Amino acid sequence: MDSRLSFRKRWSRHFNPVEEFGGLSAVAPVRLAVDMGAEALRFNRNFFSNSAVPGDLAVTTQETPTDDEVSEFYERWEARFKGAGRAHLPLLLSRGMDVKRLGQSHRDMEFLAGLRWTVDKVSRVFGVPKAFLAQLEDATLANVDAQERFFWRNTVVPELRLIEDALNRSLTPLFDEFPGQRRVQFDLSAIEALQESENDRIDRLVKLVQAGVVSVEEARGRL
Repeated sequence: MDSRLSFRKRWSRHFNPVEEFGGLSAVAPVRLAVDMGAEALRFNRNFFSNSAVPGDLAVTTQETPTDDEVSEFYERWEARFKGAGRAHLPLLLSRGMDVKRLGQSHRDMEFLAGLRWTVDKVSRVFGVPKAFLAQLEDATLANVDAQERFFWRNTVVPELRLIEDALNRSLTPLFDEFPGQRRVQFDLSAIEALQESENDRIDRLVKLVQAGVVSVEEARGRL
């Protein structure tokens, strides 16, 4: 077997300020926000699937019930109210019993605002504009085009450069007779978002012609 193909397994790591050789997952800085969003959705699902047995209600009584009475109460409660199809039925309590609500409502918890905050947090950490996460409330044709350029130049291209560096450092030297002879590089020439717009290119050439840096013929040749 060619010795060049028997190189040991290597991988590219994101920088970890705590552990130099361990690397850091890209999702690590936003892990708590992702967990919070997942728990919020799970809470909401459980609320609608079994909202008739809420966890924020406390039933009080003036007497101390026995274990059998408590079990019977729960059985009767679930038989009448458990399940979304039986939610919001009228409640009738025995004499001396009272219901108190604990915790907060969805409005008090700002449930929707919390979900939006999770999207914003993930968007910032991964460098993905919110328009590309299907959040289009403030999107216009002009700012979406600018966000696409930002996404490529500040998120995708740096990630590609990291991969290039890892390959050129660990893989290409194994196939080079002379160091630095070969290099791996992504071809980004077909990415429209990274190209200069036609209007910008014309404006730049006009300024170069006016400044005498290039001739009109040279500008036409570039176009």
